[in-house]
Amino acid sequence: MASPLTRQIRIMSRVLILFGALCYFTSCAMDLGVGGVNVEEQVPATGGTIGPIEIEDAGTVLEVDLHQDIDRGRGTFRRWSFVTVELLDADRNYLMGFGGEMWHEAGYDDGYWRESKDESSTKVTVPEAGTHYLRFKTESDVPTAELSAITVEVEEQLGSSLPFHVTAILSFIAGAVLWWKGNTRSVKDLEASGTSVRFDDL
Repeated sequence: MASPLTRQIRIMSRVLILFGALCYFTSCAMDLGVGGVNVEEQVPATGGTIGPIEIEDAGTVLEVDLHQDIDRGRGTFRRWSFVTVELLDADRNYLMGFGGEMWHEAGYDDGYWRESKDESSTKVTVPEAGTHYLRFKTESDVPTAELSAITVEVEEQLGSSLPFHVTAILSFIAGAVLWWKGNTRSVKDLEASGTSVRFDDL
């Protein structure tokens, strides 16, 4: 039969794991769209600007999804396109930037193979309310005629999922360590010898 100390450690491990699960599901909920900003547009392969986008509250989190196809023409085995996105205020002044890379690779090992990535997704926190624009610029190692137009989807999120995601991971790790400590022979040996064990020692 487990001792009171062992039971306490196991209870704490379960609490931490349950807390981690709660944080994980909360992080998933933060990724849900909540209405508000919802934009889907196309800009030329060379880039362009979309907007105005009206932001009601400072700190609004937007998910910006990009899609661009890269033509496999002319047998080039390594082809890439990098789309830079700039967040602008109402006066078209730069606020922040981010971007995403699309690429296509092919080659021969035992046979012909190819891989590609034609999508990129980024979450950005808008620092202030008001009218905003998104400006796109494209860099590529192939002519823009071999690139498709850039499909842009912008959706307002409930909030940032990152803090909850990190907390969930830390809680799972701490819970697993405590569970292991509660089942390890060293704790039982210390109890059997009459040695006082504190949680700070675990």
